[in-house]
Amino acid sequence: IALGLQNNAGIESSRIRSEGAEAARGMALDFGRTQVYYGYDENNLANDLPLEVFGISQSFAFPTVYGKQYQARKYQAEAAKSSHEAMQKQYVHQLSSLYNSYTVSLEKIRIYTRLDSLYLQFTRAADRRFELGATNYLEKVTARSRQRQTRIRLQQSQAEEVSLASKIQGLLQAEESWTLKGNPPVRFEVRPPDPGSQPEVRILENEVLALKYQRQAAQHNLLPDLNIGYFRGNNENVSRSFDGYNLGLSIPLFFNGQSSRIRSSRLAEASKVSEVEEYRSRLRSRLEQLQAELRQKEEALRYYEEEGNALALEIIKAAEASFKNGEIDFFQYIQSLENGAEIRLEALEALEAYNQTVLDINYLTY
Repeated sequence: IALGLQNNAGIESSRIRSEGAEAARGMALDFGRTQVYYGYDENNLANDLPLEVFGISQSFAFPTVYGKQYQARKYQAEAAKSSHEAMQKQYVHQLSSLYNSYTVSLEKIRIYTRLDSLYLQFTRAADRRFELGATNYLEKVTARSRQRQTRIRLQQSQAEEVSLASKIQGLLQAEESWTLKGNPPVRFEVRPPDPGSQPEVRILENEVLALKYQRQAAQHNLLPDLNIGYFRGNNENVSRSFDGYNLGLSIPLFFNGQSSRIRSSRLAEASKVSEVEEYRSRLRSRLEQLQAELRQKEEALRYYEEEGNALALEIIKAAEASFKNGEIDFFQYIQSLENGAEIRLEALEALEAYNQTVLDINYLTY
């Protein structure tokens, strides 16, 4: 998982977007361009000569606007960070789910390989017995049919294993190919999450706060802008320069456009608040549904852990002993092994389904 989080291009792209949103915080303190100017006016005289004036001026929004804009950028960055965490969670969920199925497919291959080998022996024995007239044609075709069915299931499991391995490699995106470890499948541990603390919820909560401060920034934009300037003038007939200052306010006279922005921001904020509540409700409902499914699947799995697997081993041991002592023929022996294998396969499917539900709970999303 650590290798995949490090190498996956999608995760890297998400991380960069999060860093970009963090870097964008400073854009809230953009004061615009400073004006530098030169002026020459024949009406502005000193000792009968016009003054040459050099000056600098700057306009600022009302100071509180910058604070609100900075808060909005802050929560936009937090939303991007939570989005990155949500993507990591989704990635780990997907990778874990694939590996769960992969380990089960390997175990199925071991079972079917054993059955295929036995059925191949039985088919050859049935063909030989038929040639010698010791059995009928039905036993021969039955043996071949069973062997063929087992071979198809084996091939399907092998194809599934290759497909799952390819998907896992695709998610890992490692520069060098490597062989996956085929550890025996085990029961996963349940770690029920708090629906309210999920990164998907935090994304929406931070978006609500960002919209709140955007609305407040729009409201504070109704306050006057500040204008500050400094200039200096002189000419060749004066021995000193003349300094001057400008202080002013830019007062909005028409409010229709800004009022529409404020109303739009307020509606967007209210809509996002409702979206947060709806998502929380859906997550809680989803968690309750998954926990109910898990109880059902745990009951089925418990049967195999406490009885089914032991029963399968007993069937196989009894069949091997009976066949060795000549109490059953080869066909009955294989049938018993097949019954034991079917129980083991059902146990594997129950374990895979249980683990998948555990992963859905541990990495809860909607």
